[in-house]
Amino acid sequence: MRYTIESGDLENIVSRLLDIVRRLGVSVSKLAIEVDGGNANLEIALAPASQAVANTLRERIGQIEGAKAAV
Repeated sequence: MRYTIESGDLENIVSRLLDIVRRLGVSVSKLAIEVDGGNANLEIALAPASQAVANTLRERIGQIEGAKAAV
């Protein structure tokens, strides 16, 4: 599973995202952050997980204030 997130609040997003991933019991295989001025793009790749876990993760990412999925 791979997700890309855009945010202006990098510190909050990273800590919340890693906490969510930890609670779901999914392993992180890659975490990359690219900062451009006040905006940050965060790319996270996770070990394969069930569809239910993937759906829950996507939902919870959407609930993080200031985070939006990048197209």
